[in-house]
Amino acid sequence: MGREIETTNELKYLGLHIDRGMTMKSHITNTCRKAEISANALNRIMPNINGPTQRKVVTRICSAYRTISTVAALVISGTPPIRLQIEERARTYGKDEDTKRKEEKEEKEETIRKWQREWEDTVEVGQWTKRLIPNVATWTNRKHGNVDYYLTQMLSGHGCFAAYLHKFALIESDICWYCQERDDAAHTFLHCIRWTRERTIVETAIGETLSTENITNTMIDSKEGWDVIAQMAKGIISKKEEEERTRKRQLQGQE
Repeated sequence: MGREIETTNELKYLGLHIDRGMTMKSHITNTCRKAEISANALNRIMPNINGPTQRKVVTRICSAYRTISTVAALVISGTPPIRLQIEERARTYGKDEDTKRKEEKEEKEETIRKWQREWEDTVEVGQWTKRLIPNVATWTNRKHGNVDYYLTQMLSGHGCFAAYLHKFALIESDICWYCQERDDAAHTFLHCIRWTRERTIVETAIGETLSTENITNTMIDSKEGWDVIAQMAKGIISKKEEEERTRKRQLQGQE
């Protein structure tokens, strides 16, 4: 006696959902559903906008002060938000390796486009960083240069600046120690008379006056440009920190 065999519209074989017409629609639908479930699960694990763990990582990558905003630290370090990276992985989940390789560039570009829109929509924090790095793709895709403790202070505005230190009640005034103007990153690197020599070295090398519009362009355009800006940042910040320590010792000696 024979056995009755039930027919079905699809079957699963070696991980593939094969439908009657071999269209693979069922397999694609199931794969997308699983990817969406995985992405949602990861987003629940990392409930903050970009996740507490990623914040720690990117602040260490760029040697930033702990007070830096996550969005600024992500841009300075050139690291897309983890949520966008998860979405990128989800879009290619389950596809064969050849397809993944073909679509890799396009998917990364889509991630950068989404990141750029989020960066442009950021209004409460990171505004100085946004002035210096308006385009995340240009900054992230550069061919040379690594940020460090000194460059990150310049790019974030969080560091040895009177306005920053005063904001956190570490000093009594936000006025520059050298020229009686409000001292923030823009003042220190672009205007303060104390650092005229350091700026002149850069301006002679690049052939134009240093400004918010050309600082990162100079860094990105060539390794030489990156190095001359990095040397300026290190020279200025190192001296400011040393002179700040000297002032503190003098004040303590007067007490």
